[in-house]
Amino acid sequence: MPYISASIIIHLFTIMIPYFQKINQDGYFGKNKLNYITKFLTVFIAFFQSLGYLSIFVSDEIIIINKFVFFFLSVFILVSGT
Repeated sequence: MPYISASIIIHLFTIMIPYFQKINQDGYFGKNKLNYITKFLTVFIAFFQSLGYLSIFVSDEIIIINKFVFFFLSVFILVSGT
């Protein structure tokens, strides 16, 4: 879902922001650059979604290991799974 959200955001940016309009009109290289920006934005969105998911749905009572280590590993797994 983060990739779809990022793709929609980039598509809206190409309509509203002149910088993205110029990139979109550059042809093949412009599309590649927009794809790169979309992938970067996907990782950014997935990072914050995973933090929100973990903070809402995981209670402190079930965490056996260090809380920082648990959150770090869980965020890494959730982001890389996207």
